[in-house]
Amino acid sequence: MKQPQRVYRWTLAAWVLVVVLHLALYLVEASQWPSSDEVYTQLVSFQVVVFALTVLPYWLGGLLLVLIVEFAAFGRVLRNRPRGDLSQ
Repeated sequence: MKQPQRVYRWTLAAWVLVVVLHLALYLVEASQWPSSDEVYTQLVSFQVVVFALTVLPYWLGGLLLVLIVEFAAFGRVLRNRPRGDLSQ
């Protein structure tokens, strides 16, 4: 693989897309919950904060694991250096 950064970018783009879709589904589901006396819980901004505090950490952990595996699989490309030369 000559450009692992391209794979990292595609992974990040896919991750953002999936998280945004999950957030949209979460908001649609939250809008169908029964009403309560606390009006603030029905606000979209409140639901986004709840999503960010309860669901997003799991997505961030998953992204971190995937990027670690990709980094281990593809490694780093050292350009214009002889093999074994670690000097910068």
